[in-house]
Amino acid sequence: MLNRSIRRTILAALATVAVPLAPTAFAADMIVEAPLVESQNGWYLRGDLAYNFAEAENANAFGGPVQLDALEFELDEAFSLGVGIGYQVNDNLRIDATVTHMFETEFDASFSCAAGGVCGSGVATADRVDVDITTVMANAYTEIGNYGGVTPYVGAGIGAAHMNYGTYISDTSDIAGTPTAVATQRAAIGDDWRFAWAVHAGAGIDLTENLKLDVGYTFTRIEDGEVAGPDGSGVDLSIVQDDGLYAHAIRAGLRWYFY
Repeated sequence: MLNRSIRRTILAALATVAVPLAPTAFAADMIVEAPLVESQNGWYLRGDLAYNFAEAENANAFGGPVQLDALEFELDEAFSLGVGIGYQVNDNLRIDATVTHMFETEFDASFSCAAGGVCGSGVATADRVDVDITTVMANAYTEIGNYGGVTPYVGAGIGAAHMNYGTYISDTSDIAGTPTAVATQRAAIGDDWRFAWAVHAGAGIDLTENLKLDVGYTFTRIEDGEVAGPDGSGVDLSIVQDDGLYAHAIRAGLRWYFY
């Protein structure tokens, strides 16, 4: 009888202790088993199409009887196509290497020399040359969070630009605009490599888990260099040089991630 009473007392005490502890143990199990959210990183491929509003700072002819700044120096707009490979380091940093080709565009320049100057009689030239530009860049980007599937970013890059010039043509006239000579050709510079840098801003928009639409803006600066050599007559031995180029590009493209 006594043993039975003791047993009942012990069981009642154990039940009193176990019931409050049960929810706590269950909550602890829930915390331990909660899945961890890991940052995604990995390689990606990219491709971009852009429209470029390109400009040149200035042009000059020097080293011969004519040493002049251009009165006008313009660079036509052009499309460009880019490809690249990159790596998503973490949620806030990615890096890539890109090659971008700007399709053929035209430089237009005009020079003028007052009568009695080093040009001899007063003359003016309207010059033009076609060029296509390929840039090779190493870039780094800071990504500023993800807002409903949209990830804004800013970035910068350094590299080189390959300038591929065609034939440089000069149409000569007097100051009044009357042609005075047959159009002349200057010696082509051909291939020319220059230092270049760029800054970027844009946003990646999630299309699927592995695919993003990339829309943005890129400013590219290409350092100064020679455009053309002396003309074919042997009279004007001056070299035509620009003071640097820059382009404002509106871009749209895709990034494919290998997660």
